[in-house]
Amino acid sequence: MSIDKIIENVTPEIYQRMQDAVATGKWPNGVTLNEEQRANCLQIIIAYDALHKDAEERVGYLPQKPEGSPRRRNQNSESQPLRVIDE
Repeated sequence: MSIDKIIENVTPEIYQRMQDAVATGKWPNGVTLNEEQRANCLQIIIAYDALHKDAEERVGYLPQKPEGSPRRRNQNSESQPLRVIDE
């Protein structure tokens, strides 16, 4: 089944249960989520939000900083690429 078909069948109640399960690490019956279930729930929550909510209401939304706001103290004025070190 495609993610689109799954999202079409998610009700607000199912959405809320998935959010609660991800937040607590347990299903409503007390059974612990495994990592795959948690990842799947997060994908469904994000896809559901994209379909049903405005950008400002979605999970993970971060508002833009206003113009002229101070930068973080440890942030340099020049951006630098992320470097991955394999050991």
